[in-house]
Parts: sequence; C-alpha cells; structure tokens
Amino acid sequence: MRADYDKLTQIMHNIVDNAFNYTYADGTVTIGAERDNGSVIISIADTGIGIAKEKQERIWQRFFRDDEQDLVKGTSGTGLGLAIVREYVTMHNGEIWLESTPGAGSTFYVRIPVFAAE
Repeated sequence: MRADYDKLTQIMHNIVDNAFNYTYADGTVTIGAERDNGSVIISIADTGIGIAKEKQERIWQRFFRDDEQDLVKGTSGTGLGLAIVREYVTMHNGEIWLESTPGAGSTFYVRIPVFAAE
C-alpha cells in the first residue's frame, strides 16, 4: 500500500483515541484489517456510548462537538479529529464510514486503495 506514513498514523491515532475516550473502562476496542478488491479496509470497533443516527453525518464537520456525549464521558476536545481523518482518507483516494448504535458502540471503517509497487 502506498500511503503517507504520518497521515495514516494520524488517521489511526484519532479514531483509536476516540474509541478509547468514548468506551467505558470495562468495554473493548477492537482493530482489524482485511484486503478487499484492491483495497485495505481497517475497522476500529468499540463497545462505547455510540453516536445517535441524526448526529452521524455531523461528526465529520470541523469543530462539531456532541455535548451529550461529552457529558456522559466527561471528554473534551476541539472537534477537529474526525474532520482531519476524513480529509486525510480522501487524500489517499479512500473512504470512511461508520456504523453506530447509541448505548452499544461504534465501528469506523477506513478503505484505502492498494497500489502495486513500482
């Protein structure tokens, strides 16, 4: 896979950090990867508080903060992490999406194309 190491590291750091921040101490965070039709799909799943359906598109916006989630977990941040992630994934001609259920957790998926070595 050809990718910018620093940007790929930031993508993983931001998503994994969020997964731990929004998962209770007795919960789990699971990271996986698989090849799929010329791409690598990375998944980061947590058993955390989840994201309401009506907020799932907004999480990619710069400075979006979910005050309800912050109250539940006592977290804080700038609201830039997932906006940066989406920008970096797009720079790699990839895509990102999530599946989430409030009270049950979230799974973020990152698909990055794989290119043959030159």
